[in-house]
Amino acid sequence: LQQYTQELDLIHARIPHLLAAAAAALQQQQQRLISDLCRHIGDLIQISNNTQSNNSSNSYNNATNLLDPWHPEDLTDAVVGVAAAQHRSAAAAALLDAAAHEVYRQLSNRHSSAAAFTVDGVISVLDAFADLNYKDGPSCRMFDAAAGWCVKRIRSKHLQAPSTPTHIAAITHAFARLNHKTVVIPEL
Repeated sequence: LQQYTQELDLIHARIPHLLAAAAAALQQQQQRLISDLCRHIGDLIQISNNTQSNNSSNSYNNATNLLDPWHPEDLTDAVVGVAAAQHRSAAAAALLDAAAHEVYRQLSNRHSSAAAFTVDGVISVLDAFADLNYKDGPSCRMFDAAAGWCVKRIRSKHLQAPSTPTHIAAITHAFARLNHKTVVIPEL
């Protein structure tokens, strides 16, 4: 009985160490999973970006030409997900770069007033980049495009324009957190 009690005491003494080791292993697996997911989504966005520019050619038999452009909600969800996980890796940076390029492309084309982005979606994207303090790669162009998109919609009295003080405050707050200065900010 005394030997059994000693073994139990040894097991109880090891439990915190075993739990800590298991938690560290799980956290490491979770970080690898998030990195793999970021890499995969970033690759899909880049493939979609490339097919959008290649669709003007006559290569209709190419299977990659069947990809649709990324929907604003999907782009927003991907960026907000990375920000919510507070994940920082090369794969996350590649995903943020690809998403920033796609958001820039959708907001800055001549049909951007008809773009499917909502004000709340643009605010969410800007807040996610601000939460991560990510200002590298094409994100600066995306910030400029987002500010221009907002001003263009306000000027044209678009139904989906940032028209409430809450929207304007959220947009300018995101730009302040990003410390991004653009010529459009005074107009906002």
